[in-house]
Amino acid sequence: MEKAIKNINAERIVVGILLNHPEWLIELNGLVKTEYFWMKGHKMLFYIIFNLLREGVDVIDTMSILARAEKIQKAVDIINENGGVEYIEELKSLSEDYKVDDMKMYAQDIATASFKRDSLAMQESIAKELVGNPDMTYSDVVMMLQEKQVELVNKYSTSGGLKFLDEVFDQVWGEVEANWNEKGYAGLPTKIELVNRFFTYLNGELIVLGARAKYGKSNWAINETHHLSVENNIPVGYFDTEMKTRTFLLRIVAVDSGVPASMILNGTYRNDIDMIMQVEASKARVRKAPILHKYDHNWDKAKITQSAKLLKLRHNLGLLIWDYIKVKEVGGNGTKEHNELGNWTIFLKDLAGDLDIPILTFAQLSPHERRLADSDKINRYASTIGYLIPKSQEEISRDFGAENGGTDMMWIEYNRNGGIMSDPAKGINLFYDRKTLRIDQAAYQVLDDVYQ
Repeated sequence: MEKAIKNINAERIVVGILLNHPEWLIELNGLVKTEYFWMKGHKMLFYIIFNLLREGVDVIDTMSILARAEKIQKAVDIINENGGVEYIEELKSLSEDYKVDDMKMYAQDIATASFKRDSLAMQESIAKELVGNPDMTYSDVVMMLQEKQVELVNKYSTSGGLKFLDEVFDQVWGEVEANWNEKGYAGLPTKIELVNRFFTYLNGELIVLGARAKYGKSNWAINETHHLSVENNIPVGYFDTEMKTRTFLLRIVAVDSGVPASMILNGTYRNDIDMIMQVEASKARVRKAPILHKYDHNWDKAKITQSAKLLKLRHNLGLLIWDYIKVKEVGGNGTKEHNELGNWTIFLKDLAGDLDIPILTFAQLSPHERRLADSDKINRYASTIGYLIPKSQEEISRDFGAENGGTDMMWIEYNRNGGIMSDPAKGINLFYDRKTLRIDQAAYQVLDDVYQ
């Protein structure tokens, strides 16, 4: 490996500077990482300095470094193989006159050399995968290449250093202003105007909607995809665990056209010339919309992360829909499932923050209660929690019938970014046309005092 791309001089200088000024490490802010160093001795010294500083050690010198090395397997041997105490002192002497900007420049050289090594390693990995998987399709190869590229680029991305608020004020305030609209709320609007008084799809936020099994979760997602992407040309990524793309396409065309989904499924709409025209017009509209629907019953967090990063990088993803939070039952008291559901919520919230996009997801309601099943962590980490609830016949009658007052309602229980509803009987009335799968705001609302 002597021909490997490396910059030993840059490594010596950066480590030497940090031996003299370990507090300057914070100025790098991820520009260079332990794994970027080529020489094992430099890698070990950087690792020890980083951890001593993170733990709040006041004095970081040769003695404290050697003391910490004794607690790490083979660390002393690695340091001794690279010159030991004499080498550490040599590095300190070599770099004592360098400044912070010098350190940043040489750190960039280290990162560049590491990036080139990883790029070559990625090419070798791609070659092995192509040779070892002769049945890969064109699409498989494209996705594999894109994922590896995004993974490599993200590995070397940095936040650009620490800055005072004054230095980023105009940029960040511009981001705040970019969320404003003439209707008086921020973020991407939901389809239901009254819901926008409570939540919209804000970058970095996670919206969780609960519903009973087989009762409206996916159709809410399809209606929102249609509203944002077909009607407003906003890129939407829809990652699905249950619904294949042909079913999704059929349903979104039904929502757009107003033709019953069952008639599109069995083709009987073709007996009506008006319906034919409606469906053909909808097919053209949906075809042009920036929608990525991907079905996979084996989604995992790595797949979701890489696919979402790819969409954000290449298509400026506006909203990610994950349908939906669930784990397999493993028996016992359910503790493992509860924790896993909570971990998925944390993962999705972190992903929304990392990519600076809104994420909409769904969870099961408990069979006989208005609360999310199985995990208090969902409540703890979601930005907003709402429920999609079928109305009882008594509630439908109270609200002057299904056509006027709706068939279902949404109730907002928890909301980090807006108001909540104090009375579970006074949610937002929705009319859910189960033939065309359209969901609209009902004309009559039994308004809660909180949002009158």
